[in-house]
Amino acid sequence: MRLTSALAPLGLVLALSAPLAHAAGMTVHAFMADIGRESLREGQLQNFLNANRATLMAGAMYPDGGYATGDRELAEHAHWGEWTYDFIDYLRDDLGCDAASFAGSTEPAPAAINPNQNRCEKLAAFMMGNAAHGMGDEVWDALFEPQVRARGESSAIPLPLPGNPLSDLVNTIEYAMDMCAIVDHLRAAAHPSGELPLSADLVAIYAKHGLTFSEQQVQAAAAVTRGATQAEIAAANNECPRIRQQMPWAARHYYSESGGVVHVGQMIAGMYEYLWRQLTAPRTEAARPRVVGVHPLHGETAVPFAREDSALAIKAYFDGYVAPEALEAQEQFCLFDEQGQKVPGQSGAGIYRRDYTHTMHFSPAADLKPNTLYTAVVTTSVPDHQGQGLARTFAWTFTTAPAMSLAAASLSPQQALRRVSHCALHRREPGKPAFLPAALSRLHKATAAKPAARAPLRTH
Repeated sequence: MRLTSALAPLGLVLALSAPLAHAAGMTVHAFMADIGRESLREGQLQNFLNANRATLMAGAMYPDGGYATGDRELAEHAHWGEWTYDFIDYLRDDLGCDAASFAGSTEPAPAAINPNQNRCEKLAAFMMGNAAHGMGDEVWDALFEPQVRARGESSAIPLPLPGNPLSDLVNTIEYAMDMCAIVDHLRAAAHPSGELPLSADLVAIYAKHGLTFSEQQVQAAAAVTRGATQAEIAAANNECPRIRQQMPWAARHYYSESGGVVHVGQMIAGMYEYLWRQLTAPRTEAARPRVVGVHPLHGETAVPFAREDSALAIKAYFDGYVAPEALEAQEQFCLFDEQGQKVPGQSGAGIYRRDYTHTMHFSPAADLKPNTLYTAVVTTSVPDHQGQGLARTFAWTFTTAPAMSLAAASLSPQQALRRVSHCALHRREPGKPAFLPAALSRLHKATAAKPAARAPLRTH
């Protein structure tokens, strides 16, 4: 592919959505939210989200829009649990939304049930999509992106201009994976480009959160998400082939890898169920949090054992927002080896925000042992923000990779000589000796005087 063919649609991206680097990943976020909807069990919640799918995905894209408009606080606060709970309080306390308010999603209900019924539905779906964005960031950024960086993969356009803004613009993992998600999974047809948020309600929710924004600011943030995703759609057919070439591992694994779209989407499904209970159950029936995702996966083998390896990320993810101070207590998250010995280490909360997080992680104090079965345990004493403990103790196992056997991996000098010589002889000119590294060259001279002791080399 010629570079010039890729630059035309990228010019459109630059024109419609600058600075897109802060708005990247919206397609992937909407995709994760949609996978969460599809992963739900059949029933009222899935029916509700099926009926409000466009609003759900618009909510999943919304939190990043404010970055591009310059309203960083508008964007940042919309990512996290504090805002989600203010959103739920607004729905329940200010609008009077309850279980009956969502009956109209599949069967029209009398307006007398709640005059705000349609408003309740739209805002609740938007809130769930918005919350899905925050969970997506917690998991994707902690599990998938470090693996891409560890492999040195980049989507930057190799233009010979230092600090070229176009190259910087597209040099984000989220932008790159957006391009391929659009092509690989036909996400262009799923984008809710015409969905507008109920801006007056969002302004009221920000006010409940202690922040003052106008409807124009909210609409501007939403407009960026629509413009940016449409620009990505325009660029995707040219960009995805380039990204597959530059980022082969990421392009193959963003959908199914741990921390990828499906893994995160399945966790988001559990979070939807938790939020649904917060919306529809009586206040006296507070839901207990559950573990909805782990890393490494249960039963996974060949897990890295070096504590500095970015792939050794021992994490549990909860459907609700948990109390960080409890996660930092050392008896809440434990790791045991095959002999039942507790592994020394430190547990902690979150990835970006300490408060209202879905994430709990365990960092071993030293390397784990190779080829060893480990059991991770999260106890019922882990509470959510309401003080409700985990519904039940959760445990899973994984096995570390075997240590590399140096004896099996190394070659004797004679074996190395045969293989290097054979490779070199394949292209050497007749009558000229094969090129050998200095160390093997000395060995070659020593063994050349003893032809009988040397295995014959075949030439092609």
